[in-house]
Amino acid sequence: MSTNVALRRPGTAGKQLWSQGFFLNVVDDDPAPIAELLARSADLDQIGHVEIWLERVPETPAQSSRLAKLLSGRRVVVHAPFVGISLVGPAKELRLASEMRLARAHSVACDLGAELITMHSGPAFFRTERSEAHDRLAESLTRLGAANSDGPAITIENMAVRRGVTYEPVVEPADFAELLSRVPNLRITLDVGHAIQSGINPRAFFREHGPLIGNIHLHDGVAGGRAHLALGDGQLDLPSLAPDLDRYSGFVGIEVFAWEGVVTSWPAARMLRSVERRR
Repeated sequence: MSTNVALRRPGTAGKQLWSQGFFLNVVDDDPAPIAELLARSADLDQIGHVEIWLERVPETPAQSSRLAKLLSGRRVVVHAPFVGISLVGPAKELRLASEMRLARAHSVACDLGAELITMHSGPAFFRTERSEAHDRLAESLTRLGAANSDGPAITIENMAVRRGVTYEPVVEPADFAELLSRVPNLRITLDVGHAIQSGINPRAFFREHGPLIGNIHLHDGVAGGRAHLALGDGQLDLPSLAPDLDRYSGFVGIEVFAWEGVVTSWPAARMLRSVERRR
């Protein structure tokens, strides 16, 4: 039977282990799949938290209350909606509409008692300079409250490199450095699989921005190919992350699409803990 481990919020004093969790996808108003997956998660050992992908943002207090009841007693972080959203696109009205949707998600995250909410920048138009995309993103994040300490901390996630009519403006550690020069209190969600897809060693993010990483999405990937694979099914050198995680006390969510992959990845992730390696 799994147990929920009460761990500290990232950034507070004291040496603590990082929290290991799994993803729960909220994509419609049907609570049955959520309840079913929560029941299946009883097979996982020592669940520290649940990360809610809130693509279907509750629109009424009753919907928020129902979701909160399903999650009662669990430590929660939230992944904001991202389908159709861009804070850096060329049309200002669409950027503002994206902000409104994300602001609503942040409000729901508050209602759920979430400690952190991860957001995507969304794609930029190929004719938009990278610095301009970073300016737009910083302006939106500031309006959304990323520079404030109230409510769930807002983090931005690194995405896989994209080429074509649109591109991703937050891919490398250098992109975060540009954002941090504009929004100093910004926190980071390190997506390990996206880094692998982009041909970047995930440890580079720890070297340059380690103290600012509050959330990690852990999954395997292939450079220039797929991600969200079970650990061991791609090119990730999983043991190499152990020294960085020994100094980390935030969240680590197993972001594998197939539940069977979550189950097989769970013990491999737990072995990254120093206390487990010493057994």
